[in-house]
Amino acid sequence: MLALGFLCVLIFGAYSNTFQSSWHLDDFPTLVHDSALHLEDLSASSIAATFYSRPGSLGKSYRPVSCLSLALNWYLGGDQVAGYHLVNISIHFFTAFFLYLTIYNIFQSPRMAVKNSSHVFYIAILSAALWALNPVQTQAVTYIVQRMASLAAMFFTLGMYFYVKGRISKVRWYQIFNFIAGIGCYALAVWSKENAIMLPLAVMLVEIVFFQNLDSEKTCFKIRVGAASIAILLLFIFIYVVYFSNDFSILKGYRHRAFTLGQRLLTEPRIIIFYLGLLFYPMPQRLSIEHPVELSTSFFQPWTTAPAIALTVLMIGIGLYQIKKRPILAFALLFFYLNHLIESTVLPLELVFEHRNYLPSLFLFCPVAVGLFGLVDYYQQKSGSMVKVLVSFMVLLVLGLGLSTYVRNMAWATEQTLWEDALKKAPGRARPAYNLAKHYANAGQLDIALQLYQKALATEASRRKYTRALSLNGIASIYYMKRDFEKALEYCQKALKAHPGFETARYNLVLVLSKLARWDELSHQIDLLLAGKKTNRVYLFLKGEILLQQNQPARALPYFRKALQIAPDDNKIQLNIGIALNLIGHFQQAEWFFRRVKNTSPTDIRPYVYLIQIGMTSEDPAKTGQYIDELITSYKAATLAANLKTCFDTDYLSHRSRKLICSAVHDRIKNRTDEMARMGEN
Repeated sequence: MLALGFLCVLIFGAYSNTFQSSWHLDDFPTLVHDSALHLEDLSASSIAATFYSRPGSLGKSYRPVSCLSLALNWYLGGDQVAGYHLVNISIHFFTAFFLYLTIYNIFQSPRMAVKNSSHVFYIAILSAALWALNPVQTQAVTYIVQRMASLAAMFFTLGMYFYVKGRISKVRWYQIFNFIAGIGCYALAVWSKENAIMLPLAVMLVEIVFFQNLDSEKTCFKIRVGAASIAILLLFIFIYVVYFSNDFSILKGYRHRAFTLGQRLLTEPRIIIFYLGLLFYPMPQRLSIEHPVELSTSFFQPWTTAPAIALTVLMIGIGLYQIKKRPILAFALLFFYLNHLIESTVLPLELVFEHRNYLPSLFLFCPVAVGLFGLVDYYQQKSGSMVKVLVSFMVLLVLGLGLSTYVRNMAWATEQTLWEDALKKAPGRARPAYNLAKHYANAGQLDIALQLYQKALATEASRRKYTRALSLNGIASIYYMKRDFEKALEYCQKALKAHPGFETARYNLVLVLSKLARWDELSHQIDLLLAGKKTNRVYLFLKGEILLQQNQPARALPYFRKALQIAPDDNKIQLNIGIALNLIGHFQQAEWFFRRVKNTSPTDIRPYVYLIQIGMTSEDPAKTGQYIDELITSYKAATLAANLKTCFDTDYLSHRSRKLICSAVHDRIKNRTDEMARMGEN
């Protein structure tokens, strides 16, 4: 209970300034703009739908535990960020507490019991505090969508705890319970984020380091054979995935990266050494969402590549060599490198992100705590003042890390503060300038945004086709918002020339061409978009609208119907289906769609107008009068004329129809006014 309260106060105190920190980066496509996670009820079907919410990949299960937790947050609080941060910090707190419990129980294992110290409680709690308060962890905690990483780490840690508890127990049924609970945690961890797949290997490492008799040559031989077998198996899996699997080949992912698989493998040892530097010297000025990394193109370019590889091999060697003599140090090092295998080796991910250390660094501070309390033991009988100095140092270290975390979290307050911080620390990188430009564009400060996009375009990174295309497309969006459509068209075309497969730039080109009413070019560009994504409802809808503009309602209908199959409750699609049916003379079917839109979107004037027209066309005065009355009662007189004008300016009604509708509405209003005047006189 003391550990629980101590960690709770420290962690919630260090993160107390994050409850209003805004959405960032992947928060938007993953949650804010992803209707699949906007849980509206707790029915089984709605909850199951959250398991298949991967943006751009409908129908595939995606981190169901993490997605469900985010969806439940949305159900309880919508897009209010405070609730998400409360859950994220709570997950971080529980991970730290389970880490404390795991370390505490590791010291009860056979190989640690003989080395047991009177300071086990303090070693365990200091290790957990140093890990939890390290400001490097802010990226996994304050960045909302990285709940996926922190939730996976929590279940990973809990799985290890259950394994250790099961191994040190002498009661059979209690052992079985803990092992079953550990398997359940493994499933929850992997369903939170895939990097937790390493838990079985981590458990094997725990077993070898803390539970096996390493003085037995027979045991050591079995461990060597097992380790070699696993290494060979992993090598074959790697070769298969890279070179032979059509469905899972990771080489496909490198087509959209500015580096090759070989370059990534050469660069990552330098990055992992950099991670270790951040973890042990985590000053806020060293932390950023963007780190400038020079790509390693050979063992000697840059020159630090070969030393970093050698140091990595040395660190792993130290871990293996120290298993018998210093098991805590060995375990911490091997656990760190083991859990970097997924995200810091062959997968075509971005090169560097601080949150990738959240799981690997779990036990990294345990040797530090053991060393500090070893010094306390050493000086206990020699110098009481030195013990006080050591204890004071540990207290100040914990408080200093907490303060550094608090300061680092200030950068996460808003998109502006985050990217201004990143731009200051990596002025030669394109991404901070680009993302800061997006922020200013969304805030309506278009001139500042334009300057930042041009700054991003001028960086060295803009030589890469995708980065250059992003900046050019950003400039196009600024000119679009300034309503300079010719300039916007020029930059859209430049973006597509830099990267022909850039879907967003092509979509923006479509928007520009629609403003310029260049329907034939527009239709061609939509066809190119649909060739890659035949089930994208936005593209289907736009194709249908273009065909309506070209007076081809019969050809437009199939596109609208396909879009409606994907989004059956979309009023815009239903309205356009009604318009297309109306134009080809299928009035009864059109009326059904217009009535549906009217009932679900009563503030939209267009379905009323089309229903009035259908009543006139079918020469049904009762129906016409009914719809006119509904229109009149739905709008104030002062706004009705303006809304009618807007509708007529944008919709597909003949000049004669517009005149007839206006005349009928005018006459109806006049008759009702005269009738009310007579009632007043009477």
